[in-house]
Amino acid sequence: LIIPEDYSETFTSGYPATVQLVLDSSRQSALASIEKTRALLNGYNSQIGSLRLMARGINPAVISPLAIETQDVSTPQTQVSIFLNTLPYFLVLVVFVGGMHVIIDGTAGERERGSLEPLLINPVRRWEFVLGKLIASIPFVVGGLVVNLAAFAIAFNAFPLEDFVGFQLTIDVAALFKIFFLALPMTILASALQMVIATYARSYKEAHTYTGLLPLIPSLPGIVFAFLPVKPSV
Repeated sequence: LIIPEDYSETFTSGYPATVQLVLDSSRQSALASIEKTRALLNGYNSQIGSLRLMARGINPAVISPLAIETQDVSTPQTQVSIFLNTLPYFLVLVVFVGGMHVIIDGTAGERERGSLEPLLINPVRRWEFVLGKLIASIPFVVGGLVVNLAAFAIAFNAFPLEDFVGFQLTIDVAALFKIFFLALPMTILASALQMVIATYARSYKEAHTYTGLLPLIPSLPGIVFAFLPVKPSV
């Protein structure tokens, strides 16, 4: 904040006194200090303007033709929905990450170690071989899903989050059970897609890279609509 030398003379004469605020808008770490300084200057400017009007016998209200009042019609349920909108992203991430390492190790990992070919020599039908590896990853995916939903239940019901956000946050445990059963088919789909991708990968690292990008496919539309909401035409 640069205050020129003639600030005092201009200020006492009743004319607008110029001050210069030097800032770097590209620095994210400085944005809070910049906005705080602007708010202080605007508040001081408004206060001095009102005092000058009162000194001249003018009601300061004449320069405020509008009295804007804000009425928030949101309910605690709609405010909670803002936080619950993050739940689908966590579920998709957990479903696609829970059994990823098991699937990669059972496909591309065994190929890299040279143990996949001897395993295929056994008198087992191909679909049984694939199904066995798929079933081996399902408990890890389901376990991660249960832990994630349990964490949401504990965070929203056991901790006093209303002390920090200003309104009560709760989530029905019965709704979490419904979410769990709705997400079960997605666990099989995610594991199957990861197995297909990891099978064509030539190494463990390559399979890890491809399957790591897979969660972006189902979550990307939701992320786009979160930042670019669609306004209904009717």
